[in-house]
Amino acid sequence: MTDAGAMSTKRTHRVVVPIVLAVATIVWFAAAMSVWVNRQALNTDNWTKTSSKLLAQEKIDNALGAYLVNQLFTGVDVAAAIRQQLPSQLQGLAGPAAGGLRELAGRAAPELLASAQVQTAWRTATGLPTSSCSGS
Repeated sequence: MTDAGAMSTKRTHRVVVPIVLAVATIVWFAAAMSVWVNRQALNTDNWTKTSSKLLAQEKIDNALGAYLVNQLFTGVDVAAAIRQQLPSQLQGLAGPAAGGLRELAGRAAPELLASAQVQTAWRTATGLPTSSCSGS
């Protein structure tokens, strides 16, 4: 092969290889996403089983409990709500009462999420009969 032919082949490889690699990466990503979407987003039973197993884990309960309590206390002025219910002499205690309530809610939320009633309610709400996920 001549020098010109070898140079042309090298140039072709420099262009073709990255293009093939990019196309293969895009196809692989699309295939992986389609499998995930099919198994999780479009298959109610798989979604419910997976999410129920996650909700049954202590770490998930702790994180979700903290998130829910934060969302509640961020979205609602609990101190103001307590203040409205207290007589005028005790309205100064609304802030500390709200802080104490937040602490109690933070401790109780993970335990509540781990309860059988919440687990059953989650399975029912996401469309899976409670008998299908026994033991999770």
